[in-house]
Amino acid sequence: MSEKQGVGSSILPLATNYNKFFIEISKTISKKTIIINIRKVLPNSIENKIPNNRFVYYFAWLLLGFNFFRSLEHIFNEDGGAESIAGLPLSTYSPEAANNIVSIFAQWGFSQLVLSCILLLVIIKMRELIPLMLLFIALENILRGAVGLYKPLILGDSPPGAISPIIGLVTLAVFFISIKENS
Repeated sequence: MSEKQGVGSSILPLATNYNKFFIEISKTISKKTIIINIRKVLPNSIENKIPNNRFVYYFAWLLLGFNFFRSLEHIFNEDGGAESIAGLPLSTYSPEAANNIVSIFAQWGFSQLVLSCILLLVIIKMRELIPLMLLFIALENILRGAVGLYKPLILGDSPPGAISPIIGLVTLAVFFISIKENS
């Protein structure tokens, strides 16, 4: 080693090679992890097996009950839940405007009912798709909350639907539990 070369210069090529090696291993592990997780979300075959993590399975039933009840409330409640639940002051609006709001709530309830029926079908007949449904429901709740920030309701109190992003985040956490590999 010459006088101008220090100890660090002789280690540098070795360290660079190790760094490249660990970066390549990291990329390989990441790719395999993503593939495994994608297969949990979109399985190659459906055998209708209950998920290994029973918590995920029971959470899906709980989510179904919540969404089913909420959809029927919007469809069959006289005001669609607009005033009695959400706190929209329908009595201060013209009858036509109030009717339009109630109609929109009832139509939204029907969309929730369709989603609940699809979730029921998945839980009963296509259990391998539970993670995918959890992802859809989580995104629906989180993104609805985001739209609520973009176009907020002007009310005195927050409606119960304001917890929708929290439900979405909890569902998203359960989604990640559902795609986690068993140790």
